[in-house]
Amino acid sequence: MSIFGLSEVTPEVILEICKHLETPKDRLNLVCCSRFFHDLCLPLLYQRLWTGGKDLAPIARVVRTLIKKPALAARVHTLHLFDWETYIGYNFAESDEALNAFKEDRAMEREQADTNEEANEGDADDQDGIEENRDDDDNASDNGSIYLKRFDYGPLREQAKLVTRSEDETDYWMDEITIGNADAWVALLLTLLPNLQRLEIEFPYGSLWVRWVLKWAIAGRLDSIPAFKSLSEVYVDWDSENVKACCRNIMPFFLLPSMRRLYASKLFDRLGMFEEAWVDRDDLTQVAQFSPVTHIEIDESDGQWGMWKVVGICKNLQSFKYNHSGCVEFDPVTFHEELFPLRETLQTIWLGIQESSHGNCMEVSHHCNNPLPSFKDFTSLKTLRLRAKNLPGLNLKSGRNHASMTFAEALPSSLETLQIADIGNRVNLRTLVRELQDHIEHALDSTPALREIAIELLLDSPRMPRLLLDLDRACTKVGIKFYVCGTHDGRAKWRTEGFTPRVQ
Repeated sequence: MSIFGLSEVTPEVILEICKHLETPKDRLNLVCCSRFFHDLCLPLLYQRLWTGGKDLAPIARVVRTLIKKPALAARVHTLHLFDWETYIGYNFAESDEALNAFKEDRAMEREQADTNEEANEGDADDQDGIEENRDDDDNASDNGSIYLKRFDYGPLREQAKLVTRSEDETDYWMDEITIGNADAWVALLLTLLPNLQRLEIEFPYGSLWVRWVLKWAIAGRLDSIPAFKSLSEVYVDWDSENVKACCRNIMPFFLLPSMRRLYASKLFDRLGMFEEAWVDRDDLTQVAQFSPVTHIEIDESDGQWGMWKVVGICKNLQSFKYNHSGCVEFDPVTFHEELFPLRETLQTIWLGIQESSHGNCMEVSHHCNNPLPSFKDFTSLKTLRLRAKNLPGLNLKSGRNHASMTFAEALPSSLETLQIADIGNRVNLRTLVRELQDHIEHALDSTPALREIAIELLLDSPRMPRLLLDLDRACTKVGIKFYVCGTHDGRAKWRTEGFTPRVQ
């Protein structure tokens, strides 16, 4: 058999090989094989771009490359930003307040410089020494990077001027960049990507600049450049050492005209000390009337960050998936009330409690195990995933108005997939199996679209307990697929799109 080199393979095949390489490192190695591979595969490498981290230099290199080569910037469809170092200078929630503080500092510096110049007038030798030291430190950043000392900031300033409204605002942004504030660099990077569709971003503690630029985009200040015009999907995660996230950072995403899907992990009300000096308001949610977002997914949250105000403006919401951080403050009835106005558009509802909280609730003081009211009026609902104790029609908890509700009264006729998690114990499992089997055998006409049922196993149960065999046979008889899923099974085992895997 004859031996041939990769250079003899057609460009189409090489591109397919590059597309199927899983890690950025593997793709980069292929690009570096030869000039031919470099020219052919480099644009593909930039379709999914990874940068960020604690070192500023990689971010600066990406910015320099993209600002010099806009054709490559236009290739970026997905951007993953690892959490970066932040420099907390002016602790203000809004850019105008920070800008005013910057201008005041600059005025004081000029006044001090004038005073020093008068005091040192006539001392030429000392002045020469000062100028020499100033030249040595020119363009030095706080992180001591030699690379940044030699950086050409001219193109960055021209880009910043396209976004800012005044010379002072440009000066402030560039000052933050030259001192090595990665937050300001990342914000500028986002303005360079005209075709960005998906953003995976790990916000660090104290990030301000990204939010400011997003607010400028919402206000129309970026109309002269195509930034954020194609962004439709955002995944937000947080620094693992600071699990409580600043909810202000996600608010602007909801108001971008192109946005459709937003995923957030570990979303809590406030960061604490960083926001103590901020006025307790969010001007975006106060004035916003509509968001184009159709899919919301929040994994681990306390729900105390104005969530329902945000959900309420998503008039075309199709999917709502929510995992509460614990049983405290989780009231399923409230969720039903807030989602009810969206009953004609919602196709997927997925409500749960963080797995580590299962079985640790004091029912007397909490509402987490209350059953939900009927979903009969949710006329578009296709997928419903609930904890067993929250499932309407199951009647695990007596003494409530809907205790005698049946599945026929609780489930909409449009429902295709029913998933029940966190069963609790064998008594609950027996009740669930009995009620489901009764519905399938005697009331299936009320849910004619039902095609799949999935149940989460008890931790100490075999793969298919004998208790479930009769239910399995009843489902098979009427053409319903029945699945048993483990606690840790992902969305593939649940036969529907579950929580999006967290970014790595």
